Amino acid sequence: MLKLLNAQVDEARADKSAIWEQTRADARAMAQVAKNIESNQGMLSKVVSTLETQLATLRQEKDQALETMRNDKRMWERQQQQQERQLKDLEKQRDKAVQEAKEASAARKQAQEALEAARRS
Repeated sequence: MLKLLNAQVDEARADKSAIWEQTRADARAMAQVAKNIESNQGMLSKVVSTLETQLATLRQEKDQALETMRNDKRMWERQQQQQERQLKDLEKQRDKAVQEAKEASAARKQAQEALEAARRS
C-alpha cells in the first residue's frame, strides 16, 4: 500500500513538474508575443509618423499648387480683360477710320461733282 501511495505521490509530482514546465513555456511564449507586439507597435508608430509627414508635405504641395493656379487664373483674367480693352480700342479706331474714309469719299465725290459742274459751266 505504501508503494502504491509512493507511486501516486511520484506521479503527482511528475504531473506537477509537467504542469510547471508547461506554465513556464506558456509564460515564455506570452513574453515573446508581448515583445513582438511592442516591436510591431514601434514599427507601426514609425509608419504612422512617416505617413503623417508625407500627408503634411502633400497638403502643402497641394496648397502651393492651388495658390499658383489661382495666381495664374488671375493673371489670365487680367490679360483677357486687357486684350478685350485693346480689341474694343481697335474696333473704335477701325470704326473711326471707316467713318473718316466714308466722309473723305463723300467729300471727294462732292469735290469731283463740283469740279465737273464747274467744267460744264
